[in-house]
Amino acid sequence: MKYSKQLILVVVTILLTIVACDTPDQDAIRIGTSSIGSSYYTLAVAASEVVHEYAQINSTVQAVGGSAPNIFALGNERIDFAITNSFAAYSGFYGLNEFIEPIDLRIVMKGQVTHRHFLIRKGSGIVSPYDFIGRTIIGERPSNPDMRMIMDSLISIYQLPKSQINIVSTTNSSEALKALQVGSVDAVLFPFSNRNALVQQALNNEIVEFLYIPADKRDEILENLPETIHGSTIKKQTFLNQEKDIPTFSIDTLLTVRADLEDETVYKVAKTLFDHNQELAVYIGNASEWTAEEALRNFSLPFHDGVIRYFREAGLWSAELENDQAMLLNIRIVK
Repeated sequence: MKYSKQLILVVVTILLTIVACDTPDQDAIRIGTSSIGSSYYTLAVAASEVVHEYAQINSTVQAVGGSAPNIFALGNERIDFAITNSFAAYSGFYGLNEFIEPIDLRIVMKGQVTHRHFLIRKGSGIVSPYDFIGRTIIGERPSNPDMRMIMDSLISIYQLPKSQINIVSTTNSSEALKALQVGSVDAVLFPFSNRNALVQQALNNEIVEFLYIPADKRDEILENLPETIHGSTIKKQTFLNQEKDIPTFSIDTLLTVRADLEDETVYKVAKTLFDHNQELAVYIGNASEWTAEEALRNFSLPFHDGVIRYFREAGLWSAELENDQAMLLNIRIVK
């Protein structure tokens, strides 16, 4: 009998949780992430196993929900680390959007981008956003407020009559795809990473198609959005039978941590995950992008001191990066 890697990882996590409860004398951490079955959850489980094997740190993986709930969970110390998107982390750090008070967090790693792109019901007749008029569109999700921002900016740029578009909300990806499959909605603004299995299955089953938005229009829409939402391209053949490049909206994925977590613990976690990056990639391909070099590229939130210790030992930390770190912390104080 064959078992999926995801199922194996979930079982391993449960076993590690039991071990953590039986060995209180060892270090233990709690990693928050999205719902079970999501790419974030699979990544968290893989990271948990690698950290346990090589750093002897026990960990539990908690399916808190979307990115914003995970940032709130960091703030009230329900978890120690969280895999979230950069929009939620940025909003939490500065006390923006749904965060009334700033959350004292830091970043550890930065990895793959997560797209926000419109999937349209195959046979719906939608070929451009102009065809959204008179249709029902899933354009928001409570745990991802950035999605409604994209939806509203698209409506503005395309000068669509908002009152003639029925914008509805769902709480998770499976629910959104089910609505497309049964025909209760015509399109959905969907969060996913490259080669996402749910998206590939929906494409294979001819339930959905990608909506093509020209790059120049995409860029106009981005002008109204926060800097943590940026443009990227889903390269052709990223998904099976995808015949052309798809300009899209994207945000970075981050491993965040409570600012007050002990430096030694964060250092051990960071060193283990950076040094064993390719082993993470065995479980989830996108993990190959979680490198030290990627983390240092255009970072918009400050690093934890434990991570900076790793960067210094690896010869990657510079005076310029030190100035960038200080500037981000000072901006937070000013705000």
